[in-house]
Amino acid sequence: MKKADREKFDVWYETTEGKTFNFKQEMYKYCKSDVDILRRCMKFRELFIQIAGGSALFRQAVFQYGTIPPTRLFNYQVLILVYKQMFTSFALLPIC
Repeated sequence: MKKADREKFDVWYETTEGKTFNFKQEMYKYCKSDVDILRRCMKFRELFIQIAGGSALFRQAVFQYGTIPPTRLFNYQVLILVYKQMFTSFALLPIC
């Protein structure tokens, strides 16, 4: 542990020393937070499917990847890179 982290820990420990840890209360807060995160993920999924419309490819990405970063990477690869390559490849053809 770094010295700065140890100092932060010591300050925290001094403020909590002698207090009783309420496992039931802490577990309740953790579970409530977890459910909130899952609820927000479901909202993201619903919005993503709504935006994707009828595109089965993008709807599949939500189910396949499950989280925001890989889904966004997939969208970038398909929407930006593939379409950019399609449209710029015609411009690079030599004119005979």
